[in-house]
Amino acid sequence: DADVLATLAIDTGGEIVMNRNDLGPGVDLIARATGTYYIVGYAPAKPMDGSYRTISVKVLRPGVTVRARKGYVALPALWLLPPAAAPVPAPAPATALPVTPQPPVTGGDTPPAPKPVVAPAPPSVPVEPVGSPLRARPSSSAHVDSLAATSGATTAAVKALADAGWEAYSKGDVESARTKLAAAVAVGGAPDWVFYALGQAEFALAHYRAAANAWETVRSRQPGFEPVYFDLADAHLSLGRGDEALAILRVAAAKWPVDVEAQNALGTQLVKRGALDEALEVLQRITTAKPADSLGFFNLGRAYHIRYLKLQQNIAASSLRTPTAIGEADRQRAIQAYARYLELGGPFEPQAREALAILNWK
Repeated sequence: DADVLATLAIDTGGEIVMNRNDLGPGVDLIARATGTYYIVGYAPAKPMDGSYRTISVKVLRPGVTVRARKGYVALPALWLLPPAAAPVPAPAPATALPVTPQPPVTGGDTPPAPKPVVAPAPPSVPVEPVGSPLRARPSSSAHVDSLAATSGATTAAVKALADAGWEAYSKGDVESARTKLAAAVAVGGAPDWVFYALGQAEFALAHYRAAANAWETVRSRQPGFEPVYFDLADAHLSLGRGDEALAILRVAAAKWPVDVEAQNALGTQLVKRGALDEALEVLQRITTAKPADSLGFFNLGRAYHIRYLKLQQNIAASSLRTPTAIGEADRQRAIQAYARYLELGGPFEPQAREALAILNWK
């Protein structure tokens, strides 16, 4: 519709030509605008405090048209850069073994001197103003136990190797775990939980391709085992395969349409890829279906917030009022979503309050 077309033009720095049968004048206007212009910039003296600042550009020369942003959001450096790596904590007890992924690599399976990290993590990653590695949902020993409960009998040799591998993994000895679990698989006839545990060990060692292969085996055998979809997405993201990760998360979201983790994982990945409109549809759908899920509202607020910032950063002086109205609607919806998150409570309350302070600034 008209709103979408206007948003697209403003968001890409284009010229809006609509409701005309004759495109000649519009094309001439675009040709003149792109053929004769000056670009003016400046460096702000005030600190970047997250406030919205208006811009006014005036010229003394007659007959010139000024096309400039009406303002910008002075985002602090922390909002513009990926978050710094957190310090490595001590290994967690065997009852909770989510694995924090190592930084993605661009080539090969093994970067120099990888370090396995065993640490607790939140159940999902919220949308941030910039992209950051997605850990859709950390795995735990409970997932291995659930697969093991459905596994049939196996040979004594496989069982001995697999049990020793899982015990090593539980103690944080990921190298030994990987060796023993891989040996159990090589013997043949290993149950699905062994492949799943092997994937965890490979991932902890930054062997992302090997982890993906192990988890793909689990998914092919157990298509109803939800956790493996998130793990596979993690592996593909770490390999730089964003399209494959998104495709897997789409399958998970379709299989579990009212599962908050599946929908939030898909929504966050869509935001990171810049597909804000689709991400908003996903997050609106899950917050409607699960109104008590606070994380969904936080992610929804972030998505609206990011689209609002994009509009504010790209908007140019225009005789049309529609783009401004679109931006204001996104601002209000972001405020509502953040406020709902604070009502429900959650671990990201400081970020929500900071975002509300910026959005409410006048």
